[in-house]
Amino acid sequence: MKKYDAYKDSEVKWIGEIPEHWEITPLKFCFKVLSGATPKSTELSYWEDGNINWITPADFKTEDRFISDGTKKITKEGFMSCSTTLIPSGSIIFSKRAPIGSVVINSNDVCTNQGCLSCIPKDDISSLFFYYIMSVSQKYFDMLGTGTTFNEISANVFKNVHLPVPPLSEQQIIASYLDAKTEKIDKMIAKAEKKIEYFGELKQSVITRAVTRGLNPNMPLKDSGVKWIGSVPYHWEIISLKRLLTNERDNLKVGPFGSQLQGKDIVDESEYWIYNQRSVLDNNFETTNSYITEEKFLDMSSFAVRKDDILITTRGTIGKSTPTIS
Repeated sequence: MKKYDAYKDSEVKWIGEIPEHWEITPLKFCFKVLSGATPKSTELSYWEDGNINWITPADFKTEDRFISDGTKKITKEGFMSCSTTLIPSGSIIFSKRAPIGSVVINSNDVCTNQGCLSCIPKDDISSLFFYYIMSVSQKYFDMLGTGTTFNEISANVFKNVHLPVPPLSEQQIIASYLDAKTEKIDKMIAKAEKKIEYFGELKQSVITRAVTRGLNPNMPLKDSGVKWIGSVPYHWEIISLKRLLTNERDNLKVGPFGSQLQGKDIVDESEYWIYNQRSVLDNNFETTNSYITEEKFLDMSSFAVRKDDILITTRGTIGKSTPTIS
């Protein structure tokens, strides 16, 4: 990449210095920014046999930076019934909520719902260059969101976000450079993920064999009677989980239901922690953001977790387990 002779302060804290001949410009001077809309969902004539591409933030969940259509299409009647707009291909579609800051470039003409802002580039603007800028600015955009039920960035705030703008020729050169570099990095990531997957499967295999066959490869085996376990050493037993637990009444328990532990019961700090599914998934029993008062703890003492108890997830990711350490 070219090194520049002189730099200047962008006067945007998170951006810092930029080449002296670049500009810092509000997005509204680079793009025509349009909001989307949704036809009435109960009106079948707006949706059945529709052929107009209609995009929502949920459709952004793709590793490809380009998007051609969404999971739903609308009819011409549906299009005319609301204030959505047909956005020409090569524009940037920006997610203004859930989550804020995801971006794609539409490779076909599309319209969007109200969760998107569509950015139609002006003549001296490269959509691909600004795609790269916006893709690394998600945290900044998220900070600009407001709302009570969910965070959302308004069209007016978005339009006035200042970003660096090189001359068009440089935008295109930088975008091409990033295309080549990110393609190489993506290939490296894919190879690393395959290795991680392989070693994960190897680890699982080593553990499974040790806990179902033992460490002596010459040990005589018998059928366990459990299909997924298969054969086990002849002197091992197969018993139900409940026989491994203590004789205490609450030896196997489900965590409190929502009515027993509500948001109002959570306090900022206390010596009584709350473990949740995320604690198990992350194997994290050393930090938490959730506490309850001593009074609430005593009221829910039957749910208390002791050192070396085993916690198991039962929904979402089922069967992840880990012992507590404190």
